[in-house]
Amino acid sequence: MTTRIHGAASAQQHLTGELQFYVVYCTSPGAFSDPASNPPENEEEVRSINIMVTDEIQDQSQKNFEILYQSVGLRASPSIMNDPEAVVALQNAPVSAPTLTGEGYVWKFAVEHLDVWKDFRQDDPIGLLVKELDGVIIESGVRITTVDGSLSGTPKNMEFRRIDKL
Repeated sequence: MTTRIHGAASAQQHLTGELQFYVVYCTSPGAFSDPASNPPENEEEVRSINIMVTDEIQDQSQKNFEILYQSVGLRASPSIMNDPEAVVALQNAPVSAPTLTGEGYVWKFAVEHLDVWKDFRQDDPIGLLVKELDGVIIESGVRITTVDGSLSGTPKNMEFRRIDKL
């Protein structure tokens, strides 16, 4: 029998009941007023982060959401989540976006790992989430930009918030 050393990796899983909740805000003109899961190719970049969930893997917006979900899941898979919800104004959503405005999607999820995206150097509870998703290219060719003044020239189109309750 092996002796477990404190901090060593193992094949154990513990359900702790320690959930942390996150909200993702995505700009997507037309998300509420003119939803389209498969917009014409010339509209894909205009629609920015179109993550409408349709359950049809061939739909462009479903593919976009799959990439977002997989990118989040590289560090911690959501144990509780909802489908992204189209809103007419991100700034007026029930839990409003920090700075993004206009139409878009709000996606909420929870993970069981405490401080999984906390940047301890900056004491920022979402710092690593911001850094890790910045620059991800979704299926429609749109670049996720999570910071202001990105060197890519793409304006910020995604923000995050850690909240106490879903």
